[in-house]
Amino acid sequence: METLTKILLFVPRMGENPGNAKYLEKPYDICDPYSNPQSQELVQILPHPEWAVHGYPEKKGDGWIGDSRTWELDVGALSSRLYFYQDPGTKPARRIWSSLNVGTEIYVSRAGETAEWTVSDFDVLVPEAKLKVCNTATIAKMSELPSSASYMASAIQNSSAPQSETFKTFFECWIGEQNQFLEELVAASDQQQGTRDEESLRRLVERVTEHYELYYKAKARWGKLDVLAMLSPSWTSKFEDAFLWIGGWRPSMAFHLVYSKSGLQLEDQFVQLLRGLGRGDLGDLSPGQFSRINELQAKTIKEEKKVSEKMAKLQETVADSSMVELSHLASEMMRRRGSAAGEVDGGEEHEKERVMAAVESKEEGLQKVLQKADNLRLKTLKAVIEILSPIQAVHFLIAAAELHLRIHEWGKQRDADKKQHLLETASAETQGSCKNQS
Repeated sequence: METLTKILLFVPRMGENPGNAKYLEKPYDICDPYSNPQSQELVQILPHPEWAVHGYPEKKGDGWIGDSRTWELDVGALSSRLYFYQDPGTKPARRIWSSLNVGTEIYVSRAGETAEWTVSDFDVLVPEAKLKVCNTATIAKMSELPSSASYMASAIQNSSAPQSETFKTFFECWIGEQNQFLEELVAASDQQQGTRDEESLRRLVERVTEHYELYYKAKARWGKLDVLAMLSPSWTSKFEDAFLWIGGWRPSMAFHLVYSKSGLQLEDQFVQLLRGLGRGDLGDLSPGQFSRINELQAKTIKEEKKVSEKMAKLQETVADSSMVELSHLASEMMRRRGSAAGEVDGGEEHEKERVMAAVESKEEGLQKVLQKADNLRLKTLKAVIEILSPIQAVHFLIAAAELHLRIHEWGKQRDADKKQHLLETASAETQGSCKNQS
């Protein structure tokens, strides 16, 4: 069953009848529980193959999300975004809410000023959900399902939002597309060896590679604006953060991935190899390919070491003489300010400018090192793909995407579980303390 990560909920106005549903012929049912102009507008906005809008629990047997019997059947076919009309107070709805993963984003659209229930009511049912109230204009923008490329373009034009938040949204778009590419790659790998189209495989690999290029292009752009956010990302889990190398994956990991997947696929096709047959995947790497991969690995490790040394030298400058002197002067100024009963030293503004200049200098150095690290990551990815055949590249990209997506999901879930455990522990301790006092 696919995990739902985004839900859009439309709340009807008081007294509106959801019974007059109109269906559209789409891959997934899109129902319109209104018979008014606004509903027609929503129908025009929402018909997208990856979107689904479901209705009320009073209507049974037609695949509406309120029917708990069809819930499990429908979810497996839906994308990570699910949009529906639903009253959260019903028993079927409560079962649905309880089945959602912690951290699910619930997009709530209030159809009128007076709704049947409030956002706070829903928050009680799903305490860990992130609630976002949307209006029709917001829904219209969301319905376009902007690609990471189009989002990047719009974010560049709109510079008012915090850079860390805009890149976080870009990352969410990008990782959603990575999941879609993964499905394409898996479908291509499942084709029988005799029916594979080498040219179509090559084009697919190029598209996926371009998707990685887009990611690093966006990261370079945002890194110039807020390098600290790129090095300490808010969009990754604590588990992922523990394995980061200068804001991303260590380039030499690409070779460990090739060797691991090659070994697993070699074991899987051992019987076929005994018959002199192969499948063309990473288990069929030739001696020449292994030699080229080994050479590339040695070269990459050297470059990786150089970048690590640059970062180490930059980190050491935090304690250089200029920073030590500046920290001492700033401390002295704070002490004088404390003893001067509110009087402001005329040199305070000058020292503040010196501090800002010193910090900005460090950030510029970090941005350059981050760019070198990202360049090496992308260069290594492309170089590995160049050594592989099209079908081998497909299997390599599958392994890379699966590893990235699953580690991201596991880490996020682990963070949510720990947060929930801490909340429950704190609640239990509070209750115990209250009982003792009474």
